[in-house]
Amino acid sequence: MLKLRTVVNLAVLSLAAGAVAGEPGPSAPRDPFRVAGYVPVGFRGFGTWTARKETPLYVSPDSRRLAATITRCEEVTAQDGELRGRPWEMRVLKAHPPFRKGETFWVLARDLEEGYFQLWYRGQVRDDVAGELADAPPFGQTHCSKASARCWLRVDKEPRQVHWVHVRKRDGTSGWSDRASDFGEGPAKENQCP
Repeated sequence: MLKLRTVVNLAVLSLAAGAVAGEPGPSAPRDPFRVAGYVPVGFRGFGTWTARKETPLYVSPDSRRLAATITRCEEVTAQDGELRGRPWEMRVLKAHPPFRKGETFWVLARDLEEGYFQLWYRGQVRDDVAGELADAPPFGQTHCSKASARCWLRVDKEPRQVHWVHVRKRDGTSGWSDRASDFGEGPAKENQCP
């Protein structure tokens, strides 16, 4: 739970910093958004991780310039992480309190933990209205273009988001991986490596 609160606090600070600088406007979230300090789901924190398979490291998030390659069963130090993506737009087709007809809001970081996500509504990250989406059409299916009893919300196609992890090899080389699932938390012995 502490990890989740840390992620939310970091996201609020990161997004608020963008709004203070005047980018973007007060009603739209930063695009793309970035959640700094993110620990991927399934990991307790940063520290010693072991590669389960050969994994490329890139010089920076979103780069495809190779910094190094981690070999299977190599121990590395996970130092930082971040979640990057584009806001997922939702448009209200008919009033569904607290949402008003014609409003737009965005889902930011998704799949943080146990279905938790961040919602950008009326110019800020909001946790108090996410429960109202429980009866919305499932986000993973085709959505409505016209309002009906079931379809009060128009959901755009879900944009991609990527979990990045910054790791350092024993030789001091460091880089970013977008494949957290290629790692196991802890030393090689705990990850069934010889």
